Amino acid sequence: MERIKGIRQKTGSGQYPSFVPFGTDGEFVEMTSELNLEYELKLGPKHAAQITEDEENEITYVVQEYAAPEEASNEDSQYNNLSYYRTKTKISSPNRELAPDVVLTDLIEMNLYWISRVNGVETAKFIKGKETQILTVTVIAPVGDQPGVYRTDVEERYYTTERDVDPE
Repeated sequence: MERIKGIRQKTGSGQYPSFVPFGTDGEFVEMTSELNLEYELKLGPKHAAQITEDEENEITYVVQEYAAPEEASNEDSQYNNLSYYRTKTKISSPNRELAPDVVLTDLIEMNLYWISRVNGVETAKFIKGKETQILTVTVIAPVGDQPGVYRTDVEERYYTTERDVDPE
């Protein structure tokens, strides 16, 4: 498979000017990890994740630590001095009515932190956050041999002031 990596457009005089490459800033490429490509490349693969559920309030908390050894939580370990990224995500689903037309008000809030541990003392610096709200999901029934589909209405907003997404 060939890929188009840029373009040259023929001028009126029949000449081709310099090659103009295509590209995008990694900040504008969303990854499945809920991070953008720039952060995903810096973070590396996920190393540790913790999921806590509050069933009474219908809230799930997810804490993920990137590029930090699992032993980092052990205070007596060799990892008392290290730095890594951490994401804290809060998933709320207060209204869920399941019917042919499904209306949701799910809210996902994610904060990204830079964690520094020096002599076993951890400090967290907030980098940025993202709020995603799933407003509606419409179920379209199957027609003939065609399968049914879901249409989702989603709003996303980035924020620069830390929000409380801790399970405490």
